[in-house]
Amino acid sequence: MSTSETNETKKPSFQQAQRFLVVGALVGLLFGCGIGAGIVSYQSSRVVYKGGAYPKELSANYQEHYLAMVVDSYIVNHQADWAQERLKSFDTAAKIKSLADRSATYAASGRTVEAQMTNELALALKNKEKWNAQTIKTVVAQLTSDYQKKGATPKVEAVSAFSNLLIQEVPVAVTPVLTATKVISPATGTTTKPATSAGWSSYIYGCLIFSVIVAAIFGVLYYFSEQRRKAMAKKKEIIYEGEGTPPITQWQSSYKIERDQYNEDFEIQNAEGAFLGNIGIEKDQDSAPSPKQVTDFIMWVFDATDIKTYNRFIMTEKSYNDEDLRAELEAEPLSQVVLAQPNGNFTIETTALRVEVKIDEMEYIEGGNAYFNKFSITANIFLREGVQLKIGQMDVPDELTK
Repeated sequence: MSTSETNETKKPSFQQAQRFLVVGALVGLLFGCGIGAGIVSYQSSRVVYKGGAYPKELSANYQEHYLAMVVDSYIVNHQADWAQERLKSFDTAAKIKSLADRSATYAASGRTVEAQMTNELALALKNKEKWNAQTIKTVVAQLTSDYQKKGATPKVEAVSAFSNLLIQEVPVAVTPVLTATKVISPATGTTTKPATSAGWSSYIYGCLIFSVIVAAIFGVLYYFSEQRRKAMAKKKEIIYEGEGTPPITQWQSSYKIERDQYNEDFEIQNAEGAFLGNIGIEKDQDSAPSPKQVTDFIMWVFDATDIKTYNRFIMTEKSYNDEDLRAELEAEPLSQVVLAQPNGNFTIETTALRVEVKIDEMEYIEGGNAYFNKFSITANIFLREGVQLKIGQMDVPDELTK
């Protein structure tokens, strides 16, 4: 064999190229889904108003203004449900602090009606949202401490009234001790880490890592699957009792009435693994009255040399005797009909291949000869004598280039 022929033999077949494309597409799909999932996950955690930023995304100063406007709105319309909806993005502590501070500011300036309405809103929200008493106590204690430092005695008294209304208790002013990594609350004696928010990049990185892992697992599984398939193909012994040169490969297929979906195929390769074509068999769905009433099988051979598909319609005795049906099927290009018989055989010849098919088993449904109950075949595939194969290349008929 010449060097050029050796190199051509090592070229990947058309089917192998298809498999690599499919694998690449799946890996790309997983990769894209991972990125998309990260973006969607990040976006789903952020609700943005059509008219601008979400209140929680405002600066601290503007958040205070927003909270004050919600309280003022309640004083006018007395709609606690509306206020609850507008404050839903804020945590409980932020709402308690804002309401208590607003109430104290109103009371200190002599606006007792507004202070009472603010306390009324706080009580309504506490009952609706089941505020934790310890949270209320901690927030009010911190506010009391801040007011005491500023000497704002009226506000201290007002926030005490606020606390007494909500939890019937006036907490002692405390000053939490802050460190760089944690917050120690003397009121509760607990240590908590300051809240942090993950940036969008963490979602993307996480999804990328997940995609790579999935792709790697898929690739490993695909590799071992291919190795197992090749090993099984090598171990399979060709049993041929005929005379002359044995077939280059052999294929078997069987059908039972329990199989509503019957469609099998096999890739034809020579000893060097070069792609020569495909062979397959399936139920003729067009003629079957139902999935379990099979009147004929379509057996086909695709020859990669001339890019043509040759068909054989293997028919029951009843369907074979239907002359109109036979004429219709044989009218199709490169198609012939065959009567299925026990131990029967027939041949399919293409430009480069000769396929000798033997019917190993066949059985009709009890009570007639119209439908198959069991059917199995063995196909011995030979290279026709004198055929010059161009491994790694494919001839294209002239009519396809016009």
